[in-house]
Amino acid sequence: MDRATHADARRRRHDRGALADALFCMAWDTGISAIRTPARCSDASFEIIDPVTANETSHASRQRGPVVVILPKSRYLLKVVELPKVAPEEVRPMLRLEVEALLGAQFAAFEFGYRRVASSREGYDRFELYICRTDDLASSLERLEGAVEPDYVLPSALAWSAAPEIDVADVLVASDDGALEVASREDDDTISVRAIDSGGEAGGAVARGFVEHLRSMLGRAGREGPLRIAWLGTGFPERLGNGQVTVDDRSSAMPDCRGGAGAAAPPTILRIAADALRGHDDASVLGRANMLPQAIVRSRAARRRRDRMLAAAICLVAAVVIVLAALTSATWIYQREGRVLAADIERIRADGEIVGRRMEQIRAVRAARVTGDDLVLVLRSLYEATPDGLYYSEVNLDPDGRVRLHGHAEAAALPFELPEALNRQPALSLVRLSNTGQKPRGGGTITEFRIDCRLVREARP
Repeated sequence: MDRATHADARRRRHDRGALADALFCMAWDTGISAIRTPARCSDASFEIIDPVTANETSHASRQRGPVVVILPKSRYLLKVVELPKVAPEEVRPMLRLEVEALLGAQFAAFEFGYRRVASSREGYDRFELYICRTDDLASSLERLEGAVEPDYVLPSALAWSAAPEIDVADVLVASDDGALEVASREDDDTISVRAIDSGGEAGGAVARGFVEHLRSMLGRAGREGPLRIAWLGTGFPERLGNGQVTVDDRSSAMPDCRGGAGAAAPPTILRIAADALRGHDDASVLGRANMLPQAIVRSRAARRRRDRMLAAAICLVAAVVIVLAALTSATWIYQREGRVLAADIERIRADGEIVGRRMEQIRAVRAARVTGDDLVLVLRSLYEATPDGLYYSEVNLDPDGRVRLHGHAEAAALPFELPEALNRQPALSLVRLSNTGQKPRGGGTITEFRIDCRLVREARP
């Protein structure tokens, strides 16, 4: 894979931001450094977390994103191995056997992660192995205990493999006071990382180690042109460049870090790792490179099981309390209703005679209502059947159901149409026009009419 392809893939990762809004931490001999990445990858400003308040901050951060611990190269070994192709679930056991064979008894207990790289041998897979003693890793994590609870423990080599500068320079240098971490991408796509420390001496030890590293790279067969170095961090060597080496100060390209007054600047390698890994789009790569001790993983799983069991027990107790409260409330309600019902029965027994008299009254009221309903039935039928231009001046209803109508019409033909309309009403029958005639009124005449019919009480609703 060429450098341009690496750069395009990295830009796509940064557009998605799989580890955006995460808390990146590193434990040093002098304390803890922590920065939080922004939620959007387009925002290049990181927030410095004060180690004094890291505990409170980490809990807030875990609600938004994971906690990632970065291991500098001085804390782990980097090996490249090739293995015959095996099923995906067999890769980690095979690599564990390979690590045991490589290290022997000197690493009685270790944690490791890996990254798959391209292999030129058919039927083989090639891996970068990141190996750390369990005791050394535990001592690093103990410094973070009570401050953060990491989800990932990742080597700096994984960050270097994702750093944009790895595609524009032959050598990357992360410089902090008294220490360098030097990285380069090999021709086979693996990452070479070297930690150069002063060992308590003056800065000359660092300079000598760095120069020796550059000599070894310049001496490689097939190299053409000057060696391009991208420098990130403090102590930029102004006089290092010559015909064989060019040095580019890339420190200004690193993300800005903002924090409260007096907040110490985070280590360069931590800023590089946070900037490179926050846009990583493949969670499986992060999971394979994760060196979080299995003892911690098992402890967290057991704690989650205990928490779930505790939550289930609390829910069960709460459910029992709710059921008991509901039963108690229902029993009290039923008892109250029973007392009310008993009082009602006793009152009904005492008022038996009154009920009889009330029934007689109801019968009388009903008879009156039936008579009134007959008239309502007649009027409703007239309302529904009478066309516009007809008016009633008299409506008589006899006890035997005979109905007599007297009225007038605006047109002479309307009285002759009315009997047919009334006959269509279910409540009226035997409709007959008994009389009609013209009478003068004002300056004109009106048509008077008389109609007889019978009320059909069976049509009452």
